[in-house]
Amino acid sequence: MNCLRFILTVPLLISVASAPALATTVLVNDNPLVLNPSPVIQNGRVFVPLRGVFEALGASVVYENGTITATHNNTTISLHIGSTTATVTGNTQTLDTAPFIVGDSTYVPLRFIAQAFGDQVGYNDASGTVNIAVNNAPSRAIDQGQQRDEQADIVAPAPPPPLPNYEQPPCPAPNYVWSPGYWSWGSVGYYWVPGTWIAPPAVGLLWTPGYWAWENGSYHFFHGYWGEHVGFYGGVSYGFGYFGHGFVGGRWIGGAFQYNTAFTHVNTNWNNRVYHDSSTDSGFGARERLSYNGGPGGIAARPNNFETMVMREHHLDRTPLQRQHQFYAAQDRNNLAAINHGRPVTAALRRPLSANHRAYTFAAVQAHDISVNRNYTINNSQTNIPNNNRF
Repeated sequence: MNCLRFILTVPLLISVASAPALATTVLVNDNPLVLNPSPVIQNGRVFVPLRGVFEALGASVVYENGTITATHNNTTISLHIGSTTATVTGNTQTLDTAPFIVGDSTYVPLRFIAQAFGDQVGYNDASGTVNIAVNNAPSRAIDQGQQRDEQADIVAPAPPPPLPNYEQPPCPAPNYVWSPGYWSWGSVGYYWVPGTWIAPPAVGLLWTPGYWAWENGSYHFFHGYWGEHVGFYGGVSYGFGYFGHGFVGGRWIGGAFQYNTAFTHVNTNWNNRVYHDSSTDSGFGARERLSYNGGPGGIAARPNNFETMVMREHHLDRTPLQRQHQFYAAQDRNNLAAINHGRPVTAALRRPLSANHRAYTFAAVQAHDISVNRNYTINNSQTNIPNNNRF
């Protein structure tokens, strides 16, 4: 992350005496952004304080004599207090509302800045949540041994629903790796993130799925990661080669990913990229569709010696496409647990969700959906799952 640099000189005379505070949460790649003071609304636009937002987007910024200049990669934004004229890498653009000052804080338009840097921005009117998916952020390294401490950034008061039965779509291109679907928790409650094929950040890397675990009276989600080996994912049987421990859906050989057609759906004409081995199932396919580890009714699995070793290896975080995929999944009401009752219409996709690639059944989350969904997921435990709910 680039450091944030400010140059404050002569006090500015152009200001806004007050602005309505916005009761909202700003998320950057699914992580809450702490802003002090809080965001405000000006002429229907969300404005955020200068301090913190540019750093969160990976930009460096200089603030001098009423001019704000921010740079990220090859993009430079120039804004002026009290002016609706801005420039993005030399191209003049017009803002709906000019940047302004309230008290000692300078406010800038959040959507304009994020989109100028090529990021995706979504606003949920019902929950008052602003979501920013930073598309050009590289997959960050996860320090050795810090997987559980740093990645548990989602906490829910109730266990997630059971995993749904679904078919895997065919792999769209060689060297893509399957990322299984999972339940995530946000301001809307539990929602389904469809399984999808993902291009790994580097040749030779495998995906360890995230998982829910019961700890200290609540449910914590530990995000997945990329690494040379598949580590612990809670003993959850996601299917398609992820049967609770390890991965038998494929392997890297000589810079090419080989697919095990016993558990993955690929083009069988890829003669030099497929093999068939069903002997490694080990009975995990018959496991009940529990989606969390520990706690009442949860999966009683702990890392084995190999998975403990993998925890200490070098890992990479989710790719920008994976974060974007989750970002857009949360905006579709059909993914809400209360709407699909644990059976999402679009449980899997060939390619990740994006602004230009939505599920064909997409419908935006409505205000009344949120309270209904949160109550539904809290009141419906999955501790008693019918025996026929299996992979």
